[in-house]
Amino acid sequence: MMNRKAVAPLFVIAVIILIGLIAVGTISIGDITSDNTFVKPDWARLECAAEDYQTTYYKWLDQQNIFPCNVNTEKCSFKIERTNYHIDYDINIDNCDLNGNGCYRIKDWRAYEDGATDLPSIDSGRSYKFTASKIFGGESVTKITETWNAYKLFRFVGGSKTIVNSYDCSLKSGDLSKIRAEDYNSNILTRTGGEGQKWINYVNDWNYGPATNIVNYNGQEAYCSGAKVYLIVKLKMADGNLVKVNPDYSDATESGDKISGLGSVIANVECCPNEPNCGSNFKYTTADNSLKECYSDLQCYNAGGPVPTSSYAYVTYNCQSGQCTKSSEKKVECTNNAQCKNGQICDLSTMNYGKCITQKSGEYCGDGVCQVSESYDTCSKDCEFTCPPGETLVTETSGKFLGLFGTTTKRYCKAHATFWDVFGGWIIFALIVIALIIVWRTRIYKSIPYIGRYIP
Repeated sequence: MMNRKAVAPLFVIAVIILIGLIAVGTISIGDITSDNTFVKPDWARLECAAEDYQTTYYKWLDQQNIFPCNVNTEKCSFKIERTNYHIDYDINIDNCDLNGNGCYRIKDWRAYEDGATDLPSIDSGRSYKFTASKIFGGESVTKITETWNAYKLFRFVGGSKTIVNSYDCSLKSGDLSKIRAEDYNSNILTRTGGEGQKWINYVNDWNYGPATNIVNYNGQEAYCSGAKVYLIVKLKMADGNLVKVNPDYSDATESGDKISGLGSVIANVECCPNEPNCGSNFKYTTADNSLKECYSDLQCYNAGGPVPTSSYAYVTYNCQSGQCTKSSEKKVECTNNAQCKNGQICDLSTMNYGKCITQKSGEYCGDGVCQVSESYDTCSKDCEFTCPPGETLVTETSGKFLGLFGTTTKRYCKAHATFWDVFGGWIIFALIVIALIIVWRTRIYKSIPYIGRYIP
């Protein structure tokens, strides 16, 4: 059993490694502590496909007489030619299995009469066997050239094609974090077949960021909108990890599967906490200043403006006879945008409160334009993630580990960089390493005194 003295140095080393990775940016604190991280995946596909160029291999018959087509390809092409035109000879050409057995004759090739000849292509798993028919068969002056299009693992994104595995069509361990568990069947894709065999859905890039309207409902993380509480959709990946999908995300994989971040409804509520006058208990709050003394509506709750009581009703608190008085409930079309059709918003102005209105062309959430009245929180479809004054938006696109295994994208706010932000991590890392070296050398001097004489 490992004693405490042995465990302590190992623990210190592990801490130093972790601090070092954080200092150089390989691991961020957000990766360890953040649970408000959601993704909007960009879909692509991995496919076992042929290279765009041919691979060429050649030998003379005195070096090799069986030429197998055993590479990861469909067919191999062959050419036979002589390199000394003063010699005439015959070569028997047979189609065989990979070991040169189970053959049948293809051609009796005569160098002088036939010359350079392209032979019929053969399927992968077969071979050509060449045998001289005379004592002097001309093997040393007969050249065989074999060509094929090798099949390798590629990533297809739109019209682009990028190689992933330059050896064969095997998936790497790092690929599993970007493949859904339901799509994953095998560690190797094949040259033929359909989805799950020849090709597979693949996440080309994770777009990380916070999500809006995330609530805690009965101890469960959920999404609230339009007086409904929805489950958070999680993608289970082939490496066993669960990835939370941004609730406002909706797209299709390469296979056509619709992926939506909006899960099933788990509850109907009065309102969502992000809406005006809605409390953390998912109910509209009531004013505590009814009958309060006043001389103006401005001294009453919400300055006398509309106070929602449901998705389709509101009240007001007005100054009447020197006291704030609650009005009767008034029915309207809406009290938030969720009750309106696409392309419409709920007018919350005092004079036209509670009516769904159609915005002018190019002025609604989802029109692709971030209007002055919109923000990332109210309309993430149109507006980019922005940061408060004094902070800078940081977008990082990097590998999961030291740039390997694909890329990920993260967006977050960061205060303007100071000297400590840039060099602080490295300074702490260096100080810990120096301290560890000093402690370690001290232990050596104490435990093995005679070695210390030889240590400068």
